[in-house]
Amino acid sequence: MTNNESKTAKMKESGFYDSYEKFSNLLRTWLVTYGIGALVFLSSQDVLIEALGENDSSELVVLLLFIGIGAQVFGALIYKYSMEILYHGELMDQTKDATKAYLKSDRYVISEWFSESICFELLIDGITVVFYFWATYEMVSAAVT
Repeated sequence: MTNNESKTAKMKESGFYDSYEKFSNLLRTWLVTYGIGALVFLSSQDVLIEALGENDSSELVVLLLFIGIGAQVFGALIYKYSMEILYHGELMDQTKDATKAYLKSDRYVISEWFSESICFELLIDGITVVFYFWATYEMVSAAVT
């Protein structure tokens, strides 16, 4: 059992993992939905589009929303491929030298870091929230002026 596997097993045993998984999925879904929903809402509101155009904010708002969505997609891709690399390592015959070399490879070590790093997760979610807040602020400011 690898270090990462034993940590995950401990988290599952403690009952915290299920809650973490649910909240993580909920937040990621909410963040992507908010970004896409804001774009759909924006495109359906002629008055808002005109107000943003008058303030020269329309391109900025769209860019900010796309950056937020892009950050979430990028984070999901990083985690997806990291988990694939870790999963592949777990399936390998642990007694072979090739497996031992794989488990020490840069891609495995980096993938393990991503899988355990709360800092990267906070960074991705933080970027998304900041850019969404900024885009929302621009939309509301344009609508009320």
